[in-house]
Amino acid sequence: TVKSGFSIEVPQTQEEALIVSAQSVGRTNPSNFGMLAGIRVDGGKETIESSPQVFKGGLIGNKKGQVNMISLTQSEKALDDEWGANVVANLAKLSTLAPIPKRFHLTWKDKSVVNTNLTVILNGVRNLVELNPDWTLEISDDSDVDEYLKEKLGKDDWERIQSCHVVEKTDLWRLLKMFHEGGYYQDLDRPVNIPMSAVINDNIKMALPTHFDFNFAQDVMLSAPSNPIFEEAIKINLERRKTGAYDILRKGPYAYLLAVTNFLLAPDKGIDKAKAVEIQRLRNLLQKSQYVVTMKENVDEENLLLNVPEYNKDRRQKLEAAGHAIAQKRGGRGTEKDLYRESRVKHWADRYGDNRNIEQL
Repeated sequence: TVKSGFSIEVPQTQEEALIVSAQSVGRTNPSNFGMLAGIRVDGGKETIESSPQVFKGGLIGNKKGQVNMISLTQSEKALDDEWGANVVANLAKLSTLAPIPKRFHLTWKDKSVVNTNLTVILNGVRNLVELNPDWTLEISDDSDVDEYLKEKLGKDDWERIQSCHVVEKTDLWRLLKMFHEGGYYQDLDRPVNIPMSAVINDNIKMALPTHFDFNFAQDVMLSAPSNPIFEEAIKINLERRKTGAYDILRKGPYAYLLAVTNFLLAPDKGIDKAKAVEIQRLRNLLQKSQYVVTMKENVDEENLLLNVPEYNKDRRQKLEAAGHAIAQKRGGRGTEKDLYRESRVKHWADRYGDNRNIEQL
């Protein structure tokens, strides 16, 4: 089901919907710590497999079923014990939240982008829709984002963000969407080949994947409505704008990390910028919860809804090679760069080095 008054064409078979046959995904089953769950495609039919694993010293990675161990000093073990008690108690508060609504929230300058045959769309949002037919897709354009911000924010807060770049606006918009409505958000250019049912169950109230070992991923969010983590993230975002913070990272990823750790640990123990070992410890603790699903995302190799086999060592080439045959069958063309150039949208990090020329297209 698609909202916003436009249609979307999706592939008709499971085989066409999947970028690759994803074997041994290696995600920790949130309802059964100690099992690794994976999705496999055989003859167009998906099956869930589990293999028992023994965890000692802390699970800090789950890529392709591999378990990475960390050795802790006495002081680090004491910190783990302190963090563990806080995280367990605070995560239990999420149990009272309503179920996660089956609603996808995406945003782009032009809503009709989902009907293009760009490979990044076929391997992303189109797969997302096909693999989750019981979920609703809602696309918001820049005007929709403005209207939502204006509706949910106070007058002063709206005026502070009104003239900001749309990237800053969508950073705050996605937090408001998650808090007020719940559901799933992802950046439009994220690839997908795993159904939501392979990742969450009825107990899950939130997903907290990490971006490598840097911070908690902000380009993908999954939550029940009224989640206190997003309430805290909104508060921090608005406070930093009020005090004149100019760095987009401080208002976006760093603010989100602080909000998550304020909730998990304690308001006076939150982390603004984390060390890799701190992210690893937090992920280890989250993996033991029945209310949260987490993993270490490697972006183009493996993320919350993606697994790509390791037959090509270049991450971006690996993704393109894995998706090329299926996308070609469906008339796919172009690359992620073409998505931005054809939409006349500047990549927020100038990934392609031609932002200065976008306005001339």
